[in-house]
Amino acid sequence: MIVDKLTKAVLSDIVNALRSGGVIAVPTDTIYGVACLAQSAEGISKIYSIKCRDNSKPLAILVPSVQSIEKVAVVNDDTTMSILRKLLPGPVTAVLRRQTSLNPGLNPEISSIGVRVIDTDTLTQLMSEVAEPLALTSANVSGKKSSLCISDFEEIHSKIDFIIDGGNLETPRDGSTVIDLTIPGTYHIVRKGQQFENTLSVLHDFGLESA
Repeated sequence: MIVDKLTKAVLSDIVNALRSGGVIAVPTDTIYGVACLAQSAEGISKIYSIKCRDNSKPLAILVPSVQSIEKVAVVNDDTTMSILRKLLPGPVTAVLRRQTSLNPGLNPEISSIGVRVIDTDTLTQLMSEVAEPLALTSANVSGKKSSLCISDFEEIHSKIDFIIDGGNLETPRDGSTVIDLTIPGTYHIVRKGQQFENTLSVLHDFGLESA
């Protein structure tokens, strides 16, 4: 189902679908993504099937605020937390050590987790209603271009429970910048994406060195 307004009734239906192992498509601050409950084994399996995604490729996790990151990931020190507060919310995925409480079926055998915090009206409403983290990745068949509107991923529409139409996103297609902060005092650029230069500047301002 395609919706363009998140009324109370629509939000309730979306949350019920997620809690039943469903998958939704959402506009983010970068590109369109597909998401399910991070703790839902069924939802995660569906995302990999929908995208024809290699099971060895990890999904990111979306939390509502910087303060809630420590519920899903280990923040090594005060400097790392300060960096997270500086970069997030924003088009950055921070890779951190995962908490053991996370669903073992989410990125199995990987000790880290990519964390996103996105401050948009749509996702703020959704995260408030669902009240738990979402697993998130791009809304496209793996290997194809990222999506800036819902027609870009129409070939997988029929496999998605709800599609939230946020119109055309006025952003590049390169998604978020992904940085690995698992080793204190260092960083590793996993992927150059939006606001890469600003991200690099922040990391250097805090004295981190490239690993």
